Formats: sequence, structure tokens, C-alpha cells
Amino acid sequence: MSAVSAWELAIKNRLGKLPEADALLAAYAETLRTYGFTELPFTGAHALKDRELSSAHRDPFDRALVAQTLVEGLHLVSKDPAVAAFPGVTVVWDD
Repeated sequence: MSAVSAWELAIKNRLGKLPEADALLAAYAETLRTYGFTELPFTGAHALKDRELSSAHRDPFDRALVAQTLVEGLHLVSKDPAVAAFPGVTVVWDD
């Protein structure tokens, strides 16, 4: 689980855009443990990867997740087609 996702949830919750995330944010660490997730920190290598990405997608959170995916050689869970359009990104989503 990317730390970027927690950051995005926290910001959107604070701004009132995701008030329903209160419970999830309050139990964030416990939820990670419950489901066996580990947290992936956002590092300098991830930040620097952004300069290699196309500018087609401007959302900084999505760009950070794409950068992490590429640097770490992971798959990204997303249903955003704009994220899937980045070269080299494997997106996983099962409707």
C-alpha cells in the first residue's frame, strides 16, 4: 500500500471531499495489518522518476503512484484509464 494513497485520502478528507474516509484513516495502520499489507514509502527515487513521465496526466498523486510502480517493478491497482496509459505500467482492476 503506497504511502501516497494514505496522503491523498488524508488531504481529501481534511478538505471535506471524502468525509466517509474518517473511519479508514483512524484505523489505517490496523487495517494494513489486518489485510497483511505493507506500506511502501515515497522516496527520492520515486520523486525523481516523475521527470521521465509524460505530462499528459497532471494529477500529482496518480503520477507519484505511477512513478513508484515503475521504480519498484510493481503492478498498480487502479480503474483510471489515464493511469493505464503510462508506458510500462501494468494496471490491475477486476470489476
